[in-house]
Order: sequence, then structure tokens, then C-alpha cells
Amino acid sequence: MGIARLIIRSVVAASAAWPFAVLETAAAQGGPTALIILHDRYASPDMLATMGGSLSSAGYRVTVPEMCWSERRRMDDDLATCLVALDKIVENLRRGGAGAVFVGGHGFGANAALAYAARRKVEGAFGVSMSHYPDMLAQRPDIAASLEEALAALRTPRSEQAATFADIDGRKPMPIRTTARIYASYFDPAGLTNVVENASRLETPMLWIVGASDTSQRGRAYGFQQLRHPRSAYVTVNGDGRSALGSSAGAVMDWLRTLGR
Repeated sequence: MGIARLIIRSVVAASAAWPFAVLETAAAQGGPTALIILHDRYASPDMLATMGGSLSSAGYRVTVPEMCWSERRRMDDDLATCLVALDKIVENLRRGGAGAVFVGGHGFGANAALAYAARRKVEGAFGVSMSHYPDMLAQRPDIAASLEEALAALRTPRSEQAATFADIDGRKPMPIRTTARIYASYFDPAGLTNVVENASRLETPMLWIVGASDTSQRGRAYGFQQLRHPRSAYVTVNGDGRSALGSSAGAVMDWLRTLGR
């Protein structure tokens, strides 16, 4: 599959036209398979080093970008703007000879990968320990109040003013300082992080990986069953939401082989 590379880079903002336009880029089918892997919220690309390294050693061209929801950046831009920046990575991979591009992620990164793949021309998606369900989060009184405040501010000058909103890290409350526009882009159940909606519009195959002891997962009926492609797969590996990463590289490689990759 060509020379394997593990690239860690910082994603910069690009066109705000996304998510309405669809990027149509033809793949050079005979080239190497490229994998873009997105980290969890309030995490860093380093967390994916073992998984990315295993895939890279197997011959896949791996890119692990730092996203705007990282521990360092802490949601410093809205989700649509952050994801549209992946277009440049995909374009560069295609121009560099990639025959197929898959977007995957861990935790919130899996959610974001699904959102991106549902709106862009990539060959497929994969996710480990999918997380961040805005419909469930909105049932928490503190987040519901913050979301109501953010949505009310969207059509006012207050939408760009920094404020403190409710958030959680795992189950631990962790307030976040950001703008109403940015907060709503992550927490609005009608927005880009709606897993069921994104799954229903995805046209390419997706690998859905869950840890056997991950109690945060919602099962096949939530998201996976809405996938339409017959090559999509639901796989259980050892571990919980975080440690499942250690068993996921093999699952990704096995699945890609079923796709001829």
C-alpha cells in the first residue's frame, strides 16, 4: 500500500460553506489507502499514537490531526468550520496518490468522523467508542439550560460573546468558556452531532467498534441500524471506552480487507 506515514498536524479553519456543499473528488483506485483518525474531545492526537502506529506499520497512510475540540484548543471554533478544514487533508491525500480515504475517530472523534463522512466524498468511516449524544446530554438540567441560553442568543449580538456554559467530561461537570454559536454547534440535538441523523444519511460503509465493558454505548439500535451500506459492520472488542483503542487497530484492518483495502 505504499510508504506508511503517521502525520500529526494542527487543522486550520477553511470555508464556512460546509455542510451544505458536497466535495466530489475522484479517487485513484490503485493507490494506497489513507486513514484520517480524529481524537476524542478534550484529548490530543497523542492518545491515538498506538492505534495510528499499528495501522501505519501495516501500510496504511495515517493522518492524526489536532482538532478544535482538543484538550489544548477546547472548542475554540464551531464544529462545521472545524470539520470543513479536513477537506484540505483529503485533497492532499488524493493528490498524493491515495486510492481511498477513510475517516475514523475515537469517542467524540467517532461522532465527528460520521458527521463528516455523511456529507463528504470519502470511501467510508470507522468509529471506536462513539460518544457525545446531544439528545441525551440535553436531558441534563444544567446542559439543557445552557443550550436554551445558547440557542436564544444565536440571532443576537450575544452569539459571539464569550460566556460560561455547562459541559461534562465523562460524568464529571466541567463548565466551558466559549460563545453561544460554538456551544450550540456541539450540543444542539438538531445539529451536526446527531448520530442517528448522520447514520441515516451516510452512503458509504462504516465500521462501528464498541468495547465489551463500555457501559456508555447505546447498542446497535442507536445509529448502527440506521446505516444503509451492506458492508457496514458492528464489532465488539475487549476494553472500555478508552482501552478499546488497544484492540481496535486489528478490527479496522480486518474490516478494510473485506473492502479490498
